Amino acid sequence: MKKIGRVAIDHVLDRPHTDPKRVALMGISYGGYFAIRIAANDARVKALIPNSPILDLHSYMTSFAGLDAAEMPDENDFRLADLEHIPDEVMPPQLREMAGNLMRRMGRDSFKQTYIRLREYRVSESDLKRIVCPALALVGAGEGEEPIAQAKRFRAGVGGPVAAHIFTPEEGADGHCQTANLAYSAAVSMDWLDETFA
Repeated sequence: MKKIGRVAIDHVLDRPHTDPKRVALMGISYGGYFAIRIAANDARVKALIPNSPILDLHSYMTSFAGLDAAEMPDENDFRLADLEHIPDEVMPPQLREMAGNLMRRMGRDSFKQTYIRLREYRVSESDLKRIVCPALALVGAGEGEEPIAQAKRFRAGVGGPVAAHIFTPEEGADGHCQTANLAYSAAVSMDWLDETFA
């Protein structure tokens, strides 16, 4: 992750008219985890917006799934090749697509092995302390207890100034990554950046 983040920031800074004092990094969904890891290891990030701040990807995904697939019996496990043969009444098409995307993203052929791999994706307290740039933690009130708890741990653990916004049902943005009101989510983020870099 350090290398990929470094290359991406190198690219941004090589562009004409980039102000190195105003390099902001936003991570959405899984990107919240990766943005935190990059900011912890590259001081050229001058502002960070994790949406949501994910510190433990395994616990985060387990909370969404309602089960820990890493603990499932082997006979209940399934592979990428099995997905197209699972009936809709057993697993709806959207869920099959999401499971397949997760397995491919994690480089694993089995759903159980994917969740075992997710255990490796954790941000340590020392990683958080190294984040000294201003940060804005975004999370939806409807995302559940685990995402909200991880957002609180992020706010308590970072080494620099941190602000937060918990999106509410009244804002029409309480779901994961505020997909029901992206314009409002963007407005919150951009307003914060304007104030941060003023």
